[in-house]
Amino acid sequence: MDQMKNRIRLLSNVTIFNKLTPEELAALAACCVEREYKKGALILSRNTEGDTLFIVMSGRVKAVLSARSGREIVLSFFKPGEFFGELSLVDKMPRSADVMTIEETKVLTLHRDDFRRLTQQNYELMLSIVAVLCARLRHADELIGNLALMDVYGRIIHHIIELARREGKMVDGWCEIEHAPNQREVANLLGTSRETVSRVFADYKKRGILKSTGGKLLLRASAIAEIDGGQE
Repeated sequence: MDQMKNRIRLLSNVTIFNKLTPEELAALAACCVEREYKKGALILSRNTEGDTLFIVMSGRVKAVLSARSGREIVLSFFKPGEFFGELSLVDKMPRSADVMTIEETKVLTLHRDDFRRLTQQNYELMLSIVAVLCARLRHADELIGNLALMDVYGRIIHHIIELARREGKMVDGWCEIEHAPNQREVANLLGTSRETVSRVFADYKKRGILKSTGGKLLLRASAIAEIDGGQE
């Protein structure tokens, strides 16, 4: 019973499911299957057939493209309450990226057949999926534009501002980002080296714009508008 309540609570906070009724959430939870993965485990492989949506219950995962040389480009990170694998539910095409765990992770999985049955019964659910796909496409367009038009300083600070807006909370004049990606993860996400990210971080810390402590990244709140306006 507690397990089912935990599932329903999690699903009610997932973007695409938060408009479902308690009865619909219960039906959805009953269709889901829990899976656990160790740190560094491969959950999905690029170009393999997909028929399942994954919802993160605990832990963190990353979607990546890996080159033969071993270089890794991070496309996105997913934390509890977020989901991945939705494209294959819609277009039946192979997976577009590898998805790996960053730490021990537990997920809920929803099969395509169950998902389609739910969307046929709830038009709003399908609209929510479309809205999420549009948002992710816009984000991808923005990232491509930043890679093409911004220097590395601009890309890094823009990424930090985006994290602050999406996940940060104000604490004594600083925007605190909990569970911030490390420098290697930022480098892989923005197409640069860890050493470059380290230099940029050091420079912004010296200028009093950034601080880091206990796995948290803090961005000076008064500097956000100024940096975002291109004055830094």
